[in-house]
Amino acid sequence: MKYESNIWNVGLYNMAGYLQKSDDAKSDFEISKKLMADEIEGFSLCPRWFEIAATLKKCFLSKLSTKMDLWNSIANVSTACGADFVKNLLRSKYLINSDDVKAIVPPTDIDFNGISLTIGIGNDTSVERRLKKTYPNIRFFGADPIYEAGKVFRNIGEYKQLGVSEKGGTFNASVLEGNKYVWRTIETVTVESLLRAFGIAHVDFLFLDIEGAEYSVLPVLSTQTSELNETFCQINVEIHGPLVDYGMTSGAFARLLNSVMSRESPYVPLWIPQPTMHHRLFLVNWKNLRCVKNFFAHWC
Repeated sequence: MKYESNIWNVGLYNMAGYLQKSDDAKSDFEISKKLMADEIEGFSLCPRWFEIAATLKKCFLSKLSTKMDLWNSIANVSTACGADFVKNLLRSKYLINSDDVKAIVPPTDIDFNGISLTIGIGNDTSVERRLKKTYPNIRFFGADPIYEAGKVFRNIGEYKQLGVSEKGGTFNASVLEGNKYVWRTIETVTVESLLRAFGIAHVDFLFLDIEGAEYSVLPVLSTQTSELNETFCQINVEIHGPLVDYGMTSGAFARLLNSVMSRESPYVPLWIPQPTMHHRLFLVNWKNLRCVKNFFAHWC
């Protein structure tokens, strides 16, 4: 979907003051709204949501341009921009597994017929089982390169013994074997190839935990020229660290964030908690009209 630079260069209203804009801000806000209506495809179908999401995205873009140590500051940037505020507006829910927490925006229809894809199962399907219990019409697909870590997924959906990387082929990865992580060379496929293997083209919930490969895979999903940037509505991804353990630098982490937050990317974060050894990002596709209809329409 096409949008130009104008909306990023206009002062939008403060996120926390969304429901109570001052009189002085209304004039600028109306100008901003007109620009967005001209430049965001489908704006008139859900103007209030697009106003909220564009404001949040603009704040991230502005603050990322001034921050140097993003690994230690991005969670604070998220809070300052009001991501938690928007997450709460959307009545987001937390799903907990044995060592992690995921967030989702619930579908607007309790009988929602959606698709969930887990890449990196790690012998834990707590999140998927809770999602299935609440929304029994969702179909579940999962992939993990280690059979013992992935076979449990067969109890709730379709499983394939596959890893994922940017270009496919062999990949040196930290994988779960038994109760510990070990480094192994595994065979991987691209995300596009995995979707074809499952016979799916659109994913509502993506849970991505691929032990370092996210540094190259996630930017592919955010690229404007990739068909994949229209494929996923919600993404929970674990960004692994300490960075040196995964052959990555702080610069690589910054490049990853900048690709996700770029103007070309259709994603905006709604939750970035303080890091432990890793970072966790909850991203939503704020522009795809199918995603808007299924998850954000109550804020149109």
